[in-house]
Amino acid sequence: MVSRTKESIAYLVKEKDAKQRYITNKPNNPDDATYNIQRRNARRLTGLEEINIDWEEHLIEKEVVTTTTSYTTYSIEELQEVQDD
Repeated sequence: MVSRTKESIAYLVKEKDAKQRYITNKPNNPDDATYNIQRRNARRLTGLEEINIDWEEHLIEKEVVTTTTSYTTYSIEELQEVQDD
């Protein structure tokens, strides 16, 4: 069996106060920022984007997604044995 693991990292920006709302866009001006309370609607940033917000009022949440893909090779005889069981 051969397996390959891939990891992707994204950054989510959320408000510091009790609202804990996530930014859903890439604002050019702090007044242009849009928010949503659900993490799934947050804008995933790579860290290379330039966004203009008041950083004293926000936190950065790091999201790491790890995907493992596995490959197993079988002969037709091995597959027929499984089917006969």
